[in-house]
Amino acid sequence: SKFFPNVATYLALQKFGIDRPELKSGLESNVSREVQRLYALQNQDGGWGWWLGDTSNPTLTGYALLGLYNARQAGFAVDADVMKRAQQFLTRYFDKQLDVKQPYTFNERAFVIFVLMEMGENYTSRAVMLFDQRANLANYGKAYLLMAMQKRNLPQAQTLQAELTSAAIQSATGAHWEEAKVDYWTMNTNTRSTALAIMALARGTGKGEATSPLQANAVRWLMVARKQGHWETTQETAWSVLALTEFMQATGELQGNYSYNVSFNGKQIGDGKVDKTNVEQSKTLTVAIKDMVTNAANDLVVNRAAGDGRLYYSAYLNYYLPVENMSALNKGIIVARQYQAVDPQTLKPTAKVIQSAKVGDYVQVTLTIIAPNDLHYLVLEDMLPAGFEAVDTTLKTSSVAAQSPQLQKQETKQVDWWLRPYWYYWAHSEIRDDRVAAFATYLGRGTYEYSYMLRASVTGEFRTLPARAWEMYFPEVFGRSAGATFTVGQ
Repeated sequence: SKFFPNVATYLALQKFGIDRPELKSGLESNVSREVQRLYALQNQDGGWGWWLGDTSNPTLTGYALLGLYNARQAGFAVDADVMKRAQQFLTRYFDKQLDVKQPYTFNERAFVIFVLMEMGENYTSRAVMLFDQRANLANYGKAYLLMAMQKRNLPQAQTLQAELTSAAIQSATGAHWEEAKVDYWTMNTNTRSTALAIMALARGTGKGEATSPLQANAVRWLMVARKQGHWETTQETAWSVLALTEFMQATGELQGNYSYNVSFNGKQIGDGKVDKTNVEQSKTLTVAIKDMVTNAANDLVVNRAAGDGRLYYSAYLNYYLPVENMSALNKGIIVARQYQAVDPQTLKPTAKVIQSAKVGDYVQVTLTIIAPNDLHYLVLEDMLPAGFEAVDTTLKTSSVAAQSPQLQKQETKQVDWWLRPYWYYWAHSEIRDDRVAAFATYLGRGTYEYSYMLRASVTGEFRTLPARAWEMYFPEVFGRSAGATFTVGQ
């Protein structure tokens, strides 16, 4: 997701003959670096998992392979053996039977077919077989299959396009697609489904044909769904960028030619002219909260003069609370945090809850996570108080007595080790300069404790942002602890 949309942008610049030396240099640097990173993360069986050595996953493998293929198409050097082994992994994947009790497998199959057809491989028979079972496909699965069939000009593509078009939901904010069920294992959301539908329909627009009002309304909805320059998940952002690139190519938006002005409460705060020399540039306008009226509606007006191209804009209101006024919040996940004293001799926690320490003291942080329901792709993030540093127990300079970060499920009775389900292990954790972050592919409903060690290094009174936990691909499911203050003395 870091480099795949950049490859698409790079290809678009080539296609339209647009010269952007600085942008081009940044894209080349990003793509080259991330291609090397993908090499390092590839498993022996040719596939990719979430982390190095993780079990290979068909969806992730297809995603990585598609990115590498497009990078090669853009002129970047890509190891042919890496791509061959990934393709062989996906070919072996077809031996796996589809399961109507696991609907995501049909959408996963559509994606793998799409990837291989994008690379020029002929999987027409696989595509037709899946078309006959399309009742098991979600809208995004149909979008993948539609794009695969468009590659071979298969007549069934017209049926899929009609079904996808009829499934659109029209509203005052545009048009979008929703799924009857959430496919957690393929990281799908309604926003990503909308992006994929736009991408598939844009590809179905013939050269010289005008895009349909449905496509324009769907793009409008997608832009409204964007928050502060990006979408809620990396998958949403990546596929939205790819879809908008396809739409941009179909509409010729890079040839934009118009002027605009913006006013707030009757006062002009910005204007500009757009042409093909600056069409990819954005402009940020800011109004301080103190300049807004509090006893009436604030009026934002964007005027665009006649001309070619489209103007997209979004508006946000940001405000910040003092950290000590931030209370705990439960939106599907309960998070609590405690700081506990540590015995200086044994470096073991004493279970005494504290709000102050001395320079050089060790402090254990215990985060309690209560999951009322099963959680998928969970992110847990705790910001460090400014006067502390996290203890990285992987370093040789750390005391061997210090405990490394760990996740434990709070059991009501003893469970033998061979009966523990796979939620028992964190998939990955990181210690950074300002926070500790941990990731779990799946956590079954229950209560968990995550603990790690801090060391006080600077005196002062420090305010600490809440610890947060959220589902990466469904961030509306989240929770946070209360904000806190912590004092470090001599």
